[in-house]
Amino acid sequence: MKTTFATTVLVVSAAVGASAAHAADLSPGVYATIVAGKTDGSNPTYRNGGSPSLGGGLGYRFAPEWGVEVFTRGLDFELLRWQTSYAYPERHSGVALTGELPLNGLFGVTGRIGLGQTQMKRSGDRTGDRTSVSAGAGLAMHLGSNIAATLGYERYTRVNVNAWLLGVEFRF
Repeated sequence: MKTTFATTVLVVSAAVGASAAHAADLSPGVYATIVAGKTDGSNPTYRNGGSPSLGGGLGYRFAPEWGVEVFTRGLDFELLRWQTSYAYPERHSGVALTGELPLNGLFGVTGRIGLGQTQMKRSGDRTGDRTSVSAGAGLAMHLGSNIAATLGYERYTRVNVNAWLLGVEFRF
């Protein structure tokens, strides 16, 4: 029993030490993100279920906790069949101020606030854009000094769209 407990303590200590060795390198520099997830929203024009979302971004971390990112997100929705006159969000692109608060060497809490253009798809092949604010929060798990897995929530105002996204961040 004592040997099992000592072995368990040793293994847990080694794992914590290895996690600390993989501490996030949040030094200034360029990074790229790739995200995939689910969007939903509230609008009488499109179905309110989850629709797939793909996106990415390119950013620069100018301080360990702060960065700026240019990003794009797909916001594809399935139209309700009976709609003949419609407008729905198709894509959101913008710029965001990003931040991260490290919790330990492995995890961090992330946040973002941005401004962008939401491309609207309209009936009759008309298109239009709507300027909207985006905000989000999430978690980052640092898998090494140059890579992190992310899970987050983003909200796009004026178009009433929510997104849950799983992603990868590559630091250069």
